[in-house]
Amino acid sequence: MLASDAAHPVEKAFSRIEQPIMLITGNYDSQVNNNFILSVLRSRPWKTPVIHASILGAGHYPHYLQYPYFCLLLRRFFLEGRSPTATARVQVETIS
Repeated sequence: MLASDAAHPVEKAFSRIEQPIMLITGNYDSQVNNNFILSVLRSRPWKTPVIHASILGAGHYPHYLQYPYFCLLLRRFFLEGRSPTATARVQVETIS
């Protein structure tokens, strides 16, 4: 989310989601406020599981330089239907 997005009521939009959510971030993102969206996701229990996966060393586009880790996260979440596991370059947090 950009700084200007902080005024937008994102909680209302998130409350309508009925599928599991996985947020993938890079810990060197200079374009999006990861802390803001994480505070929204942590603010209440959701109808669906919420997982945050942070790729260490990645920026705004984690699939560019950290492509193998990005694929690992997608494979575990979408193809295997489970939460990704942490690695040396990936931190995983279950929010709800």
